[in-house]
Amino acid sequence: MRQPTSRSSWRSAASAEANLGLQFDYPCAKSPPMMIRRSVAALALAALCAACSSGGGSSAPIPPTIPWGSFRHDSSNSGASIDDFVGLPATAPTPIEIDGSAVSATAAIGVGGDVYVGTEGGTFAAIRADGTALKWKTDQCNAACPTLGAIHSSAALAIIRDVPTLSVGSDDGKLLVFQDHGTSGTCQFCFQPSVPGATVSFVSSPLVLINSATLDITAIILGAKITPPAPAAPYGKIYAVTGNGSLLWEYSGENGRPIGPVTSKAASATGDFIILSVDGLPPPGEPEANGELVALTTHGTLLWRRALGPLRHPDSTWTMSPMVGNALTFATGTSTTTNPDTNATTTTAEAWALTQDGRTIVWHNTFSNEEFVGTALLSIQLEPTETPTATAVSASATPTQTPTPTPPPTSTVVRTITATATATASPTISVTPSLTDSTLFAVTRSGKVKIITTRTGAVIDSDLIPTIEGNVLSSPITTFEGTLVFATDTGRLYALDATTLELRSNSPLVLTDGEAILSSPAMAADGTIWIGTSRGMFRIRGS
Repeated sequence: MRQPTSRSSWRSAASAEANLGLQFDYPCAKSPPMMIRRSVAALALAALCAACSSGGGSSAPIPPTIPWGSFRHDSSNSGASIDDFVGLPATAPTPIEIDGSAVSATAAIGVGGDVYVGTEGGTFAAIRADGTALKWKTDQCNAACPTLGAIHSSAALAIIRDVPTLSVGSDDGKLLVFQDHGTSGTCQFCFQPSVPGATVSFVSSPLVLINSATLDITAIILGAKITPPAPAAPYGKIYAVTGNGSLLWEYSGENGRPIGPVTSKAASATGDFIILSVDGLPPPGEPEANGELVALTTHGTLLWRRALGPLRHPDSTWTMSPMVGNALTFATGTSTTTNPDTNATTTTAEAWALTQDGRTIVWHNTFSNEEFVGTALLSIQLEPTETPTATAVSASATPTQTPTPTPPPTSTVVRTITATATATASPTISVTPSLTDSTLFAVTRSGKVKIITTRTGAVIDSDLIPTIEGNVLSSPITTFEGTLVFATDTGRLYALDATTLELRSNSPLVLTDGEAILSSPAMAADGTIWIGTSRGMFRIRGS
């Protein structure tokens, strides 16, 4: 495998993301003359490039560069940073305690390096970039939402009128939006949908879409788990909320076909459609069912649904989020099979690539006796290649349906964030041939790295990895120059060279010896790694 290791090759690789969707140029802070082209991220915001396609003369303002804006970094859910890894220290730093409870969410990191994250104890906090102190924290929103509830959701960060604005869900079924005013934070609104006779929980992470002309929020999209009274099975809903807390639309299925619980973050390459992975709804008496990918327009219209396999590991809170890139959609999952004679259970880790119309499986890889738990990551390489030759498996996608509009609920708003939606026609999803290759990195529960060429599904250098102490339960990330970073349930943080899979210096770093780390790492522009643990947040920076 040839992995770009120099800044110039990674810049070229990033430039090739024109095939992934709409994009914009922004200056790299480390080298002012250099321009790096990136696909539109959720917080930069998919609607920005509506101006690029709306005709000549449009000049939307360029949003500031956010180093880590949401779970999996960007709207494609790539998990790939555009900044350099600077190494691990020889010893672990002192954790930053927020409220004494665990942090399992992934941090969002702002332009200046400030960090935003929620805790399982029900506190949302802003932490100074240098890690010396909390800027502010709160465990309440307003009179309508006097408590936040436990937070497993990772916040999504957008810069609205120069103010960092954070959207995050809670286990209590609240979508909360905060703004950071420096020494204090304010809760802008609390959106809390009601489902008669059932409870609503938001453990998924939001996707935020931004108006191209005003850079205001047009939609916050968040999946929910709906739990009705027993014996009925939980099911899912997808909500879209405006920037001032009003419901735009909700989707829970069509024609008597509900969707399963939604605990993944939506992916979007172009900002005019979204793809989510949802749990399957098992038949009565069955332990599991095939999960699905669900594609919707940003107006809530169904484009397609496609059953694949179990997309959430039974030991995980979250369904593995889909990834979008190179005109393909990628998904990972873990299936289990029980021998009826011996009751012995075997597991199979699985990975899929689909065309973005959902009709064709380009490739499907299985890894016997392995398990994927966290979401994989997508790394772009500059490698001219031919048209994909993998055998395609065709199937009919569910025809388009229009959801029934739902009246918006009443929301208490501290300050209205004006958002003017840009009208967008329902898109026609087409597959654009790519001139670049990309690589899917998936880390198994036991710590093996599965490296898959996304165009053909070829597995490269499988199982080449040092012995990992413990199980990998969270999602890995990759850095600009090519370092894989992930944590284990023994409290260790690993950093590996993505080309050789050799351990970086001081790896592994022991953070919480013997205590599981469920949070996925996030990386600031200066190479600092932030990760949540049972003891709070760790700020990790080598020399």
